[in-house]
Amino acid sequence: MKLHSPPPLASRRLNPGKTSFWILCLLLLVLIVGHAWVAEDAFITFRVVDNAVHGYGLRWNVDERVEVFTSPLWLLLHLPIRALHPNLFLGTIVFSVLCAGAAVAFAARSASKSRGVTAVTLILPLVLSKGFLEFSTSGLENPLSFLLAALFSWILLTRGRRPEATPWFGLTCIASLATVNRMDTVLVYLPALGYLLFTRRRHVRWAAILGGALPFLAWKAFSLLYYGFPFPNTAYAKLGTGLSRWVYAKQGLFYLLDFPRRDPAAFLVTATVAAGVVVALARRRGGILTFLGLGALAYGAYVVSIGGDFMTLRFWSLPFFLSIIILHAVMPTHASARRLAAIAVCLGGAKLATVWTEPAVTVQGNSVQRVWQSIEDERLAYVEGHALFSFRREPRFRLSAPPVEPVSPRVVMWWAVGLKPYMSGPQTVVVDAVGLADPLLARLPALRRETLFIGHFRRGIPRGYMEARLTENWSYIADDNLRQYYEKLRIITAGPLFQRERWRTILAFHRGRYEALRRKFLASEEPYAPVEDGKWLFLKKPDGSQEP
Repeated sequence: MKLHSPPPLASRRLNPGKTSFWILCLLLLVLIVGHAWVAEDAFITFRVVDNAVHGYGLRWNVDERVEVFTSPLWLLLHLPIRALHPNLFLGTIVFSVLCAGAAVAFAARSASKSRGVTAVTLILPLVLSKGFLEFSTSGLENPLSFLLAALFSWILLTRGRRPEATPWFGLTCIASLATVNRMDTVLVYLPALGYLLFTRRRHVRWAAILGGALPFLAWKAFSLLYYGFPFPNTAYAKLGTGLSRWVYAKQGLFYLLDFPRRDPAAFLVTATVAAGVVVALARRRGGILTFLGLGALAYGAYVVSIGGDFMTLRFWSLPFFLSIIILHAVMPTHASARRLAAIAVCLGGAKLATVWTEPAVTVQGNSVQRVWQSIEDERLAYVEGHALFSFRREPRFRLSAPPVEPVSPRVVMWWAVGLKPYMSGPQTVVVDAVGLADPLLARLPALRRETLFIGHFRRGIPRGYMEARLTENWSYIADDNLRQYYEKLRIITAGPLFQRERWRTILAFHRGRYEALRRKFLASEEPYAPVEDGKWLFLKKPDGSQEP
């Protein structure tokens, strides 16, 4: 019996597709970690997390119940992270990287392709995408949105091929969780679910669909019970500005044009898939992938209609991620090397175009910025101190959690309501000048300004409002109509949860019974007081002096 020795190393052949796949995967991981950062707005959610862990409930200011966050599921998943370790900065980065990595894994498994095809059509676009790399962390809900979209696609494309075996519960549950994570992303899932309901109506299991929708229904019930409103306060602050729909649409078109300027490789993929969806629908040949792409297209149209965002690429990252899942799924299992090389060259050339298309860098004080049409590169502006790897050695919020009990009760007005309110402690009442965390200011129109930062619209501070918040004596509010309006609003946000008067007020508020009071205040002359940003008000001692 002869024993055969293994062939020499020189005779072994490397698989180019497999090798490139693992090299790109490793590069993607390095780039995601290298780009890791936490946005200023993430600390709005983190303040609620910190207050909840310390027993104050899901509150931003501990004296009132206001849903200041747009991503409830993201917040709830951070509660155990904060309970285990006080450093939410590192905790959210680790959690985000895990979510992004799992999203890429499920996206790759949603279609059985060779490693070479997966490397070029899935991993390479992610490596070249500025939006995906920067918002795979950031402390915002994007990485969880990626993961839920990848899970939905994986279940849809691998488990839902036979009509009688359609996983109604799984698909509906993922869509429901994604909606709890961020409500407007429901647009991504509705076309695909609608397509299944129409084409497989004989196999619909309504009990499974209702069971899958329970996460969304449960959160809406809790939101109405605890906060008094079915929608987050941010929806009123961002959309109830008094600005015309044309103003939003115009800024949304700028946000769309900003996409190819900052991330041309991602735009190339997204636009190609969008064009394929439109052509397929026009020819009435659309399948499930077409309607999955239609969801990404519908979400993109919604983003344009609301004006986009002041953070470049934030809302384009999810449509792009869905687009590469679709691109990967429609590619042949073993595409030719020439086709894959052509795709790689096109993507690489698009990436090189950023040398000429990206806005110029400007320096304002200590901040480096790339701003175009009020759309800024948020990570570049906050890279010092907010990034995992930065030149600043000891960022304050990376080393310690906020204090549990400040020295004395105080009130301050800020328009940047991320890191500073988070570090100020739970007993500090912060009046949010952009209305994201303030139920009264969210329902007042935005001030007219030359620059239009979507999502952050400055409000005027009504006369006496700061003093009223400090003393909880609403008679300080100068305008009698606004005082009556705020007293009713305060019953909802601060009154006992199950008090009969609170529920009567909630019903009357939703029926518009107190709207006339708000309009009379807006019609009054000089309703606002000049309040300096960051100016503190302290409770006074018995001898009349202020607390230090």
